[in-house]
Amino acid sequence: MSKAISLRMSESLKKQIDEMAEEESKDKSTLIRELIKSGLKEKRIENALKKYEKGEVTLWKAATMSQVSLRNMMKLLKNRKIEAQYGIEELEEDLKALGE
Repeated sequence: MSKAISLRMSESLKKQIDEMAEEESKDKSTLIRELIKSGLKEKRIENALKKYEKGEVTLWKAATMSQVSLRNMMKLLKNRKIEAQYGIEELEEDLKALGE
């Protein structure tokens, strides 16, 4: 079930939302839901990549945290020029995860 929330935003942000909603022929609520969903996905990916880059999680765990496939996570690493950190420990974890 959906829940209603309210928020405050600057006039310029409201204007951008109004313009985009009109451009895409959508009501503002639908557009805002889409933007939030997209932003949350990007934020999950960003957080997982930061943890991966610091060595706090494996590539497999970063993909899981991001809710993307391992293949897509590898593409994200390449696109963002993040060096792959893959060793025996990561291989063992990935093999264990495949068996689950």
